[in-house]
Amino acid sequence: MAPRLVITTGAKKGQHPSAPSVMRMLREHDERMAAAETAKGLEAAVSP
Repeated sequence: MAPRLVITTGAKKGQHPSAPSVMRMLREHDERMAAAETAKGLEAAVSP
């Protein structure tokens, strides 16, 4: 998975991320999506 990815910005530009970095990115993405989904659900519950 990680060999196909390339860092596009920052000090490590052009390098491949480590497997733990990829897992961290995926976890953070999932957490953001869950927070957005929760916010959307709360918004729907409050609106008439």
